[in-house]
Amino acid sequence: MREANTIEKRVRRQLRDFLVKSDIRDVEICATTDLMKDAGLTSLQGVEFVLDLCDEFDFNFPMDFNPFFDDERRRGQTFNGLVKAVEMHLAHEGAANAKQ
Repeated sequence: MREANTIEKRVRRQLRDFLVKSDIRDVEICATTDLMKDAGLTSLQGVEFVLDLCDEFDFNFPMDFNPFFDDERRRGQTFNGLVKAVEMHLAHEGAANAKQ
């Protein structure tokens, strides 16, 4: 569980930095925050943000991974959903011990 918490903190830090770069400062990120609806992020920004995640975790996420869109629900991803998706990709590829 500790590792998952570490991943959550790293994703939260990257998202917070991305929001500042995107001039979005008035959003409080919690588990249920819808990144598109509540934070106003776009699918295109998700493509940009995945590059930040690649750098953070020293991992190449799949080309079809958009961290701001939940394919199963067909709507914006929640922060909690984003963390779970990152964890799944890292675990699936055996990269759970990516750089800290």
